[in-house]
Amino acid sequence: MDHRIAKGLVIALVALSSACGGTRFHMRPAPSAALETPSEGHALVVFAMPQGRTVITILDQYGVYFGQLRGGTFFAREVDPGVHRFYAVRNVSGHVVHTEALEAGRTYFVLAEDPFAAAFRLRPLGCDDDGAAAIAALSRVEPDPAVSESSIRDAIGDEPMRMHEADQRWERLTAAEQVQVTLPTCSVAVSSVPVSETSVASEPGADTAP
Repeated sequence: MDHRIAKGLVIALVALSSACGGTRFHMRPAPSAALETPSEGHALVVFAMPQGRTVITILDQYGVYFGQLRGGTFFAREVDPGVHRFYAVRNVSGHVVHTEALEAGRTYFVLAEDPFAAAFRLRPLGCDDDGAAAIAALSRVEPDPAVSESSIRDAIGDEPMRMHEADQRWERLTAAEQVQVTLPTCSVAVSSVPVSETSVASEPGADTAP
């Protein structure tokens, strides 16, 4: 076999192994599934993944690690009011949701959707969507303090490149398409649907991409 062909096959196999090897889930079950009221001067953003086949990592526009999601989980993060960008790093791809001016005291929801027969997308809930209903059957998780920063960075991979690629895709969208991935200024209403206190996440472990 030609050495150039052999070298190409090795590179392809390494890339395939990296993409399909799965990402370690560095979250733990949260003590309570109930959503708290944002502390004074902050907004609360809830990230949820109703179903999915892979682990995704959520970052802000500065590359700050917020947490991870896998199918059936959600977590919440307080942020300062104002304009933000939230990124989902998934295997070797990145996805972004922009926000308008988030308001202190309000709660917002972003869904990561990874259906089996369709493409992954990061989708903000609109003003008329029911955020509490969207997470009612999910398990709340939180970052595991026992996990080292180096382990988290290993799980994220080359996040600057993934974020840059996500921003490039955003710039290619039409104005109408950008609206679909922009979190509106209004607060998503939290309905009377209770979030189950018995909804407990499974123990952290490896998740494998197809």
